[in-house]
Amino acid sequence: MTQDSTADRAARPPVAVVTGGRRGIGLACAQALARAGFYIVIVDLHDDAEATSALDVIRASGREARFVRGD
Repeated sequence: MTQDSTADRAARPPVAVVTGGRRGIGLACAQALARAGFYIVIVDLHDDAEATSALDVIRASGREARFVRGD
């Protein structure tokens, strides 16, 4: 395993993990964090059309987003 230098870490955007981020308040938080420059990871129980839509909304703002199914 290699360690990242401080410069390498500073060059990458921070990552925000948002639970329940596929709709409602969670999605609003994920969108706000994306606008602030974070990469987004949404964790939710349901991997469905709402999850896909949430990722599309965040990606449309120019940020990377991933979905992880979990509790």
